Amino acid sequence: IASQYKYSFSSEYILNDWTNKPVAKIVFTKNFEYLKLQTSFSWNIFLFLLISLILSWIIIHLSLRYWIMRPVKLILNILETEDSKQINQLKKVSGEFEKLGNLFEQNIAQKQELRLAKEKAEGSDQLKLAFLANMSHEIRTPMNGILGFTELLKEPGLSESDQLNFLNIIEQSGERMLNLINDIVNISKIESGQMNIYLSKVDINEQVEYIYLFFKQEAEQKGIQLI
Repeated sequence: IASQYKYSFSSEYILNDWTNKPVAKIVFTKNFEYLKLQTSFSWNIFLFLLISLILSWIIIHLSLRYWIMRPVKLILNILETEDSKQINQLKKVSGEFEKLGNLFEQNIAQKQELRLAKEKAEGSDQLKLAFLANMSHEIRTPMNGILGFTELLKEPGLSESDQLNFLNIIEQSGERMLNLINDIVNISKIESGQMNIYLSKVDINEQVEYIYLFFKQEAEQKGIQLI
């Protein structure tokens, strides 16, 4: 039956006369207000659970963004730029990301050391090439003197003074060659820390005279006036 109460149970009983015709009806209605309260309470629980779910999702999203997405983004930037500031930021994140930050820092430091070692090795190679080129020139110079004045000694009609002069130049060229070889040996001693330094006096006039006589023939052959 219809009832004005939404949360109620109703029951009816029909009364009949002696001919079995209905003459009255008794209606019993019981109101259950606690059902209304229970329904309202269930709706409140639903709203509470929904709000809690939304808040949980927001918190989880922010947590993932801060604790995972942010460190991952830092890692990607470090791999591209090797920025020390971002490495320091990654080291501040606790857990495995801090270890990754330390590994990145060590890796970059090792790469810098390897880069410096490579540059030093390349510079050393350049010095060695320059040294070899210089030594090649220095060796050819006394050899040219020795060979050149040896050829002059073969010419007929040389005076005794010219022969002695040429022999002196050949001797000086040989001494220069020997000094050059000694210098090469001394370089190896310098690199190994076994070089001893000695001071001695030098006659500058004698050195200039030697250089002049040594290069005079080569200068004349090239048409160069040596003064």
